[in-house]
Amino acid sequence: MNKHLLEAKLAEISKIIETEYINEEHIGLMSGLSGMALFQFYYSKYLDIEDNANFGANILSHCIEKINHGYNSPLYSNGIAGFGWTLDFLELNHFIEIGSDDLLKDIDDYLYTALDANFKQDNYDFLHGAIGQVYYFLYRYQNTSSAALKEKYKSILLEFISFLENQSKKEEEGLKWLSILTFQPIQKGYNLCLSHGISSIVFILAKLYEENIIKNRVAFLLRGAISYIKRFKNTEKETYCLFPNWVTQDNIPEGQSRLAWCYGDLGIGVALFKASKALKDNNLKTEALTILKHTTSRKTTKDTKVEDAGLCHGAFGNALIYTRLYRETSDTIFKDALEFWITEGIKMASFDDGFAGYKMWNPDNETWSKDLSLLTGITGIGLAMISYLSDFDAHWDECLIIN
Repeated sequence: MNKHLLEAKLAEISKIIETEYINEEHIGLMSGLSGMALFQFYYSKYLDIEDNANFGANILSHCIEKINHGYNSPLYSNGIAGFGWTLDFLELNHFIEIGSDDLLKDIDDYLYTALDANFKQDNYDFLHGAIGQVYYFLYRYQNTSSAALKEKYKSILLEFISFLENQSKKEEEGLKWLSILTFQPIQKGYNLCLSHGISSIVFILAKLYEENIIKNRVAFLLRGAISYIKRFKNTEKETYCLFPNWVTQDNIPEGQSRLAWCYGDLGIGVALFKASKALKDNNLKTEALTILKHTTSRKTTKDTKVEDAGLCHGAFGNALIYTRLYRETSDTIFKDALEFWITEGIKMASFDDGFAGYKMWNPDNETWSKDLSLLTGITGIGLAMISYLSDFDAHWDECLIIN
């Protein structure tokens, strides 16, 4: 571990955020100002000083100003749902004191309207649809001190469960949910991934099950989703990729998936591991860990499709997940994997004109670009470094539904 190099990078990332945040249009968590504020609060905790936390608070104030001046994206990825989740998370973890129950009431009503629209459009996407907004309401349900608000949030969660029941398609192998896979041309099918697909449904249902919300109905949906995903596991011994990205409406699996949070075996394995703990299913836990251990053998660019360092589909995203898995299991196979990906991530700071040496790879047009965000840029890279370096559980990774 090159602690001094990583700490130098953290200082550089912090300074860049302080300089560049004002140019960011969006206020959200994954792609916006809230993620940058989250970094500053955790960096302040890591350094044990107040300066960065104060700057994080300034960023949050800037977000509120933007809302007051008409900002209205409701999304978890770049908008108000992600901002609201961040406020609630920071207060719950004693970074700020804002009185979430009073401050977030207006946000609640706006996000419920947006959620209802996503229900009507059959859009369950985590980053860009219903599940991201439901995750906000689930967090509020868990953390509110108001009995009336708790009942309000519970009714919203019950609506979501009914939505999943109504939109599910039943097969002998389980339950599946149709979504748009590609937009040009439009192709529909069944996405298996954590960022946009059925694995995110598995994670949210596991959380609802733990909250004891109509457990029988939730368990039926959860086990059905798990069974459908497992149907497409590749059992060939020589394969490096166990799951496809998605399955078309003709039940044709799509190609080799990457090694990443967003698509592929790593995100799927994390969702199944979470479900196994919620259900107290040791057989599923063993299967999930077997999937996750299998991912540790993938290291080449050809086998992983890892080109950059970001959390979504890059080296530090993989390192973050293996850091979490090592802390939860103490299995050294995950420690070795996290060390490998930390080393790879450090190497990727190779751009003289990048942010702290980093750029994001854009596969659609095969170009590199500078990126501030949590999901694909230096904010997320910095948070992953803090998780790796810190002697406290930096569980900000709850925002990525991997914790």
